[in-house]
Amino acid sequence: IATTAEAKPKTLGKQPQLLSKILDVLFQLMQDSPESAAGALLENNPAWRDDDEDDDYVDEAPTETGMAQGTLDMIACEVPTKFVWNIVYPKCMERMVSENPAARKAGVAGLGVIAEGCAEPLTENLAAALDCVFRMANDHSPQVRECACFCLGQMSEHCQPDILAYSSQILPTVFQLLDDNSVAVQTTSCYVLEIFCERLEPAAVRPVLD
Repeated sequence: IATTAEAKPKTLGKQPQLLSKILDVLFQLMQDSPESAAGALLENNPAWRDDDEDDDYVDEAPTETGMAQGTLDMIACEVPTKFVWNIVYPKCMERMVSENPAARKAGVAGLGVIAEGCAEPLTENLAAALDCVFRMANDHSPQVRECACFCLGQMSEHCQPDILAYSSQILPTVFQLLDDNSVAVQTTSCYVLEIFCERLEPAAVRPVLD
């Protein structure tokens, strides 16, 4: 499916019913897998490996979550946004209001995964999307909070410069997550802090140093 999205993006995009079914399967894989959705993408990202470790790095077998996210990322990046956005965005939002924490995990993780490929329409809908992500950051499930962190990091990276206007909401949320009971949430929040603050001017960072 990922290869098809890369080789025949317009052909796939012009079949909305097929594309919708594919996306449902990918979200279901992320939902049903017990693995960390945030960890799967960060661990598979070569940019997050230390340069010194490159020579010793052995590519591990991909997880269900990793394969689903990789395929979703390929679809979001390769299939024209006009075809994919109106299908994938509602699927993310629907899952984030589900009573099932696994569905909420998949929804907010999916939103983070599509942030690069769908950066333009996501930026246009930033206020509504961030409201949902902030709510997920306060979820009772640590996996949902971890994926909310991951999503904030992806949005911080790909929705520039518009997202900087939300620093007064994002930074307190990130600092709250740095104190989370879950180590995985703490780790992912460090990633958000790095990605977000590297684009801020020093004057904007100083007030939060204390």
